[in-house]
Amino acid sequence: MTHVVLQTIKLEELRDWYCAVLKGHVVYEGNGLSFVTFDEEHHRVAFTSPPETLEPKSRAAAGLHHVAYTFEALDDLLDRYTDLKSHGIDPHRPSPTRRSACT
Repeated sequence: MTHVVLQTIKLEELRDWYCAVLKGHVVYEGNGLSFVTFDEEHHRVAFTSPPETLEPKSRAAAGLHHVAYTFEALDDLLDRYTDLKSHGIDPHRPSPTRRSACT
């Protein structure tokens, strides 16, 4: 996994918490974005605060903007796509009826 991006209305609070927990540091911040890393990768966790006002969510709600993965080569990505398809998993989007392979 390369990085995770979280969308939030509390960018500074979330950034500071993740920096403390991950012993990370900010590598870029501006225009409603903040990139944090703890190693040589340009960012491992990022936060986005959209220009429009978001409604606060319940504490029981979860949210995620996106997760990115890195492959050594394009062929590795295509092989993974083919493998997932052979297991009935459409890598285009998650299926609400499909159970995780981790369960």
